[in-house]
Amino acid sequence: MSGVSFIEAFCVRHRLPPERFEQAVLRRTLYAHARLLAPLCRFFDRNYLAADVDLVRAAGTLYRARDLTGEIADFTHHPANCGFMREVLRVRISTKRLRTLMRATLH
Repeated sequence: MSGVSFIEAFCVRHRLPPERFEQAVLRRTLYAHARLLAPLCRFFDRNYLAADVDLVRAAGTLYRARDLTGEIADFTHHPANCGFMREVLRVRISTKRLRTLMRATLH
């Protein structure tokens, strides 16, 4: 264990204050087409990205990328992670991108 959480390592690496962590990680892990559609979805439903934000917050507290597996399982079953836009059109974050970002940041 490195002793540095994902949020700490990410913020140091990208020279960001911790309060900008969630938005920065969301922006990097949303599917490309979701970056365009997510703001529109949030306009109609302010909590549209609630499941995604919860996953990013949980990931921020982790010290090892391999511990993300449990958080991804919770994300899969999150009550806000359902519906046509999220399941079919994938207007959500990519767990693969999040895992890749986390591995690159923590190693």
